[in-house]
Amino acid sequence: MLDSIKLVVFDLDGTLANLPVDWEGLRAELRRHFQSRYGFDSNFRPFDSEIEEVGQKLGDSALREAYQIVERHELENIEEVSPVNGALELVQELKDRGKSLAILSSNTHRAIERALEHLGIREHFDIIVGKEDVVKHKPDPEGLILIKDRAGVSGDETCYIGDRSTDMECAARAGACGLSIERALELGKEVSP
Repeated sequence: MLDSIKLVVFDLDGTLANLPVDWEGLRAELRRHFQSRYGFDSNFRPFDSEIEEVGQKLGDSALREAYQIVERHELENIEEVSPVNGALELVQELKDRGKSLAILSSNTHRAIERALEHLGIREHFDIIVGKEDVVKHKPDPEGLILIKDRAGVSGDETCYIGDRSTDMECAARAGACGLSIERALELGKEVSP
């Protein structure tokens, strides 16, 4: 199935790694911050669309504040990041077989970099796109289109591996194949250059 694929793009949290983030604490801090500073009331559910709304309603400065708060929470316990079972071996197998690798994640760019470094696989990824690198977040295909354009490949030559339905929708909307991490792990041994 992956024989014609040149570029494999991974989601991060829940796909390659389990990030130790207190998401409820993050939502609570965002809510307090934006309510007290701007009068913006949100429970930040769904998370990414509410972050987008901060930018749309309050502007770029407020959006940068949101990203700083998110990044701080994502990095707080980054040393405790753990790999998803079998994911590191899949990354190595794909790299050994000549596939280009990238990351598209709803995590902040710095958190992605630090997690990959901690897992010892940063050097395998040519392109990284995080939360603050795009205007529209998954399932919007903006990030995946950006990655495949930078890599110079078509949608037919791109596969996005993730753990959520938004990842699969993003892949479909970008014209790429989408695989769950479970299915990708099953196919890992079948990948050829």
